[in-house]
Amino acid sequence: MPALTVVPIELDDLTEQKIGGAGVLDVLMKTMSLHLDQEHTKQRIKGAEYSQVYLESFNSILKAAMDFLLTRQDQNLKAQLLEQQILLAQVEVLKANAELAILQANLAKIPHEIELLQAQVALENQKALNLADDLLTQATQRLKIQQETANLLSVKANIEAETALRGQQLTNAIQERLVMIAQECKLKADFDLAMANVTRTGHESTLLQQKVITERAQTQNIGVDENSVIGRQKTLYQRQSEGFLRDAEQKAAQILTGAWQVDRTAGEASANSTNQLADAFVGRAIARLLAGAGA
Repeated sequence: MPALTVVPIELDDLTEQKIGGAGVLDVLMKTMSLHLDQEHTKQRIKGAEYSQVYLESFNSILKAAMDFLLTRQDQNLKAQLLEQQILLAQVEVLKANAELAILQANLAKIPHEIELLQAQVALENQKALNLADDLLTQATQRLKIQQETANLLSVKANIEAETALRGQQLTNAIQERLVMIAQECKLKADFDLAMANVTRTGHESTLLQQKVITERAQTQNIGVDENSVIGRQKTLYQRQSEGFLRDAEQKAAQILTGAWQVDRTAGEASANSTNQLADAFVGRAIARLLAGAGA
């Protein structure tokens, strides 16, 4: 089916851009000019109105010219479409005629197909009779097979029962073996636990003895290594105690020497057994100070 041909609107179709041209606008403008000249000659349109009437008429004619061209293009397309619709209708008629011919040919074959179908039905009936005979024979054989199958099932049931009994006996033996293994494992675990308790008891006893030594070291000066924490703490306390004594001795010696120096400088008092500022008392304090310092 041919495609629709759209004829484009050219500018020359509207106007040839000259007075007296063959374009639609040219022809309409020529006609309009004749009418306007006639009306102006008859004094029906005067000078002031002429330009207004001319402009309004030009706009109307321009619109009419465009409408004419568009309508002509539209009519052309509609004509082509109608032509294609006619061609399509003709094709549909040809198709319908062909289908009618096929249908008539199929109708002519129907009697032959009916005869063939009847023959097939007769053949199937004969097959059904033969099948009935075969089924009867097979039924007899099936009964025999069913009886043999029942006998085999009985034997199979006895074998399965015997197998189940043997399986249960095997399961019981395995279960008893597992119980014995579990008991053996429990006895080993109990033994290991007892040995662990003995070892732990020995460790606890050793730890307890060490604690007794440590606690005793808090009050007695025995059983503790000097390099241990308790031994070093005791040494530190002892050094601090000796330091306090040395400090007291030093302060006492300073008091005695200070008093002795004042007495010697002032010369107003004399050393005696009461104030103990004699050289012997001062010397004894100095000797005690030096002995404490390890000098």
